Amino acid sequence: MKKRINLNAGHFIVLIVCFLIIYFSTKDILAKNEIREKGKEIVVKFTSKTKLPKTTNFYFTYFIDKKKVTTANSGISYSILNSDEEEKNIDNLKINSFYLAKYIPDYPNVIIVDPTKQITDTAKILESGFSKNDINK
Repeated sequence: MKKRINLNAGHFIVLIVCFLIIYFSTKDILAKNEIREKGKEIVVKFTSKTKLPKTTNFYFTYFIDKKKVTTANSGISYSILNSDEEEKNIDNLKINSFYLAKYIPDYPNVIIVDPTKQITDTAKILESGFSKNDINK
């Protein structure tokens, strides 16, 4: 005898939420891998750090086609998977400093920042769309 499984609305909601979590997580991982492999290098400015109870957000500003973009989706995060060196590099980030990052036009709000590559060359920073006021802050 077969036992029939009855699914109600609650079951469907749980299934949809699980599917959406898996979908968006996979999409973000695939986008970041594509950026690491094929990304174009840009200069970004570390503008702020927001500490919340269970996470810390790192905000970076940069220019894409002369349009200013700010994002916290930067590949920088505290994680139990980080090595000691990665944690040290994250801790050494300086607000209002410039760093090298990668991005692709398909995902303009997603970047991968390299915290070990701080940019101090004023000409390179100005070429990236920042003004002298941005440098002096």
